[in-house]
Amino acid sequence: DGTITEETFDAYNARRKDVPGHRDKVKLDWDTVQLDRLKADKLKEIVEEEIPVNEAFEEVEVTEEVQTGTKTEGYDYTTDKDGKVNISEKTVPIKTTRGTGKFEKRLKSGVSFDAETGKFISKRQFTQAEVDALNLQPPELPGWMKTWVANKAK
Repeated sequence: DGTITEETFDAYNARRKDVPGHRDKVKLDWDTVQLDRLKADKLKEIVEEEIPVNEAFEEVEVTEEVQTGTKTEGYDYTTDKDGKVNISEKTVPIKTTRGTGKFEKRLKSGVSFDAETGKFISKRQFTQAEVDALNLQPPELPGWMKTWVANKAK
C-alpha cells in the first residue's frame, strides 16, 4: 500500500529472536531486500545495442486524415443587434484516417542513428527475464551488521 515502516536494528532483532537460526535469517533478509533493489534498478536501466541497418527501418503506409461527414455536438449561442439570443446546432467534422497506398521507410521506435560512429543504436529497457538471468549478487553486509552477527555467534 506504499506505507514505509522503519525500525531500529535492535527492534528488528527482538522481533526475529523467536525465529530458529535468526542470525542467518538477518543475512537472508538483507540479501533479499538488496537483490530486490538491484533488480528494480536494473529494470530501469537503458540497454543500448548496435543493430544492423536492415533491422533499423520498417515500412509504414502513409496515411491521411479525411472528413467523412459532420455531427452535431452541442449548441452555439449568438446575440443579434437587438439582444435576442439565437441558438443553433454546433456541427463538427467527422474525420477518419485512411491509407494512401504509398509506403515509406521509417526508423523503428526506439532506434536512433549515432552520427559519430555511423551506426544504428537500439535503446530499450531490460526485461524481467534478462534481469533474472543476470545472476546478481547482493552487496556485502555493512560492517556494523557483520560485527553484530559475529558478536551474537560468540
